[in-house]
Amino acid sequence: MANKPSYEELEQRIKQLKRAEFDRRQVEKELKKSEETYRNITCNIPGMMYRGKPDWSTEILLNSEKVCGYPADEIVGQNINWIDLIHPDDKQRALEESAALMKNPLSISQEYRIIAKDGSMRWVSDHKTSHFNEDGSFSGVGGIVYDITEQKHAEEINKTLFAISNAVSTTLNLKDLFQSIHHSLGRIMDVTNFFIALVDIKESTLYFPYHVDTGDDDFLPITTFNANDSLTGLVVSNRRPFLLGREALEKRADQNGVWGPLPQIWMGVPLIIRDEVLGVVAVQSYIDADLYNEQDLQVLSGVSEQIAFAIDRKRAFDATQESEKKYRHLFENAPAGIYEIDFEKLRFINVNELMCK
Repeated sequence: MANKPSYEELEQRIKQLKRAEFDRRQVEKELKKSEETYRNITCNIPGMMYRGKPDWSTEILLNSEKVCGYPADEIVGQNINWIDLIHPDDKQRALEESAALMKNPLSISQEYRIIAKDGSMRWVSDHKTSHFNEDGSFSGVGGIVYDITEQKHAEEINKTLFAISNAVSTTLNLKDLFQSIHHSLGRIMDVTNFFIALVDIKESTLYFPYHVDTGDDDFLPITTFNANDSLTGLVVSNRRPFLLGREALEKRADQNGVWGPLPQIWMGVPLIIRDEVLGVVAVQSYIDADLYNEQDLQVLSGVSEQIAFAIDRKRAFDATQESEKKYRHLFENAPAGIYEIDFEKLRFINVNELMCK
């Protein structure tokens, strides 16, 4: 029969148990603190963390709603695979680039488009690393996906503004230039309904050298232009850009301040050169009241400066041509002989017909 532990031994054992319990609670406390720190860090990461399995099915770890609009539980509940969200035009390329991950441990970065829950198209940057089991078999990938839609849009805006600036510098024909600007703008905003209007304040005349519209086919010159009865007039008279939503447009229409069909949203910017309003460039939609925003207004304002410069340059060119034509007519039909001479080279540059007689 074993000896009973002494009082001292029992007391020592109790102390050990208390110490072990204290240590366990300290470990749990540290683990909880570490988990909270990890959770705070990961929740603030502006990207979606995921784990890709060998069959390329996806386990969402964090922040999927920030990137694609779907919460993680909804992705699981609806059996949505991340590959299914990739834009059809980008899917094949994304899969081909990812195929190398299955062969060797590798890290890659990809950029492609996805279709978000709300139906919008978003650009993402996908950074992922492949992992392998001890036996060398592929075990999947771990990665993080960032929404880079705004960055891509900003890059496209810069490209578009550069293309428009280049067209202004190289295209003298205004009709061709306006068509080029319309096409370029279509890369960064909806220009289904787009027009450029030129105004002659002294003659109260408004005409439209370029227009594309799905709801209005009346773009004949307005010879009784009144700044108070049209949206173009609003921009001309106030000399500043306007972005008008449905409510503001309906209110203005009630005051007979809208010419033609009533749009759901309207955005117009003045064309100003040397403090003179030459006209207005505008876009509008008859079906989507949320189609444009303040960023679009800023872009259109930047484009308006290029358009105004081009119009002013063309007018100066035409004026020079007309002046030269008049001078040539007077020179050739003068009642006396006229000549031009280069005194440095001591030779005639030009003479009229009477001078030759």
